[in-house]
Amino acid sequence: MKKAYIHIKYIFDLILSVAGVVALAPVFLIVAIAVKLDSRGPIIFKQNRNGKDGRIFRIYKFRTMTTTTVKFSVDRALIEDNNVNLTRVGRIIRKLKLDELPQLFNVIKGDMSLVGPRPLMPEYLDAYEGWEWSKFNVRPGITGLAQVNGNSYLSTANRNYYDLLYVENLSPWLDLKILFKTVLVVIKGEKRQLRRVSERKIWEMKQYYTVGVNIPIDYGTRYEEAAAADATADSNYKEKARKAALRQKIRSGISVSKSGKNVSGVAK
Repeated sequence: MKKAYIHIKYIFDLILSVAGVVALAPVFLIVAIAVKLDSRGPIIFKQNRNGKDGRIFRIYKFRTMTTTTVKFSVDRALIEDNNVNLTRVGRIIRKLKLDELPQLFNVIKGDMSLVGPRPLMPEYLDAYEGWEWSKFNVRPGITGLAQVNGNSYLSTANRNYYDLLYVENLSPWLDLKILFKTVLVVIKGEKRQLRRVSERKIWEMKQYYTVGVNIPIDYGTRYEEAAAADATADSNYKEKARKAALRQKIRSGISVSKSGKNVSGVAK
């Protein structure tokens, strides 16, 4: 079921995205005018992101800020609501998630999916461990499992756990559930949907991708042993080799994009 759905997922994405662009055309126009009148700068913000298999593509958003040089912490690569660089209109459309609407064109182009892990900026790749990079096995999404479980209130490790949980359980029913929950997030807010993940579950996911098997462990008095085993697993040869291979694969995509041979887009 999962493999079959991966092959036909783009067809559903394409149909729904084209329908969405047509149906929401008045909203696109209103937001575009509001952005233009509110502050100087382009209506559409474009930025390089890593997509499926680490390939670089340019993501589209309605501009919500007065600058594009905002720095993030490694653990919270998100823009806070009180950021001084946010415009008045930007705060509103970010809260309503309307700034993401132009990504429907990313979906039509095949760079993104309606549902999937959110795409990363290339400069943050070195901070990721090998197990976290498996999110690149699928196309990134406009919304995802992490986005309907707290998003900006989650740590990077929590978001990556949800991303990999999505990759492992990919199905049309899960996509529909996430799309429905995205509507609830817009209405109720991210905090009302917050579901943090325990360190134990993150450790289990890490072991699944590092060792290749899910090892049941009694986390009562043995949790410290599990943490020690986790540290050992981090330093073993297999993980280092796997991480190096994944990093090289992704960096190759960055190198190709900068040369302009296969993909479009320039550095921010």
